Amino acid sequence: MKKIGFIGNGNMGSAIVRHSASLKQFSILLYDVDKSLSDALAKETQSIATSLDSLLEQAETIVLAVKPQTLPSLYPLLNRAKNKRWISMAAGVSLNTLKQNLLADQICRIMPNIGASVGKSVTAITFTDESTTDFQQEAQSLVSSFGSIYPLDESLFSAFTALSGSAIATVFSFLNGLAMGGVKEGLNYQMALDIITETTIGACFLLDESKEHPESLVSRVCSPKGTTIESIKVLENGNFKGVLIDSVSAASLRSKELEAN
Repeated sequence: MKKIGFIGNGNMGSAIVRHSASLKQFSILLYDVDKSLSDALAKETQSIATSLDSLLEQAETIVLAVKPQTLPSLYPLLNRAKNKRWISMAAGVSLNTLKQNLLADQICRIMPNIGASVGKSVTAITFTDESTTDFQQEAQSLVSSFGSIYPLDESLFSAFTALSGSAIATVFSFLNGLAMGGVKEGLNYQMALDIITETTIGACFLLDESKEHPESLVSRVCSPKGTTIESIKVLENGNFKGVLIDSVSAASLRSKELEAN
């Protein structure tokens, strides 16, 4: 059984550990600077909390689940570990930067989103050219345990970060705004939120099953002089789609700025 180590057991790291613990091919080692986090997570997932030195010695594959700004202080310790496979989820830290600082070439970069906490992450994945097929299969198995995978060229990671990692917050804002509209019209907030959440889930299923263009489905819902066209008119007058496009572009630009630093 392969040993895989997780450095960083915060919100995202712990979410991934909880789902990957079900994979029988891995024995999981945990380390966090806050020992109480790794101890509690180890007890919950039947994993092993250990020291950083022990994890680096034992684990064949190591997941870096720490914040990007933490990595520079860790590199002098991490790059002493030789012949390791590395999986990084540090936003804005390129494969080339990781190669140079980890002194390694078997490296995978992933970009999950908060959906990992319920096993529904949408995750981008990319590898160094030197990554073996075996390592790629291992990393993909790990990532698929907490959601779906989108293999991408690293040049598209900023776009993916904007569209999935950041825009999930846009979805939450969208749901909240519509629920508040329901409150304005007399519904209590929780009922309004439940209604629009289920409506959104149904819309996503319909879009996926029908394979129709979203605008085609909009046209199907709009009837002459009906309620829907009045709603759509307000959105169009407010440049709804343009604002969404700009929000994705702004997040993508910030991702590129982080990667350039």
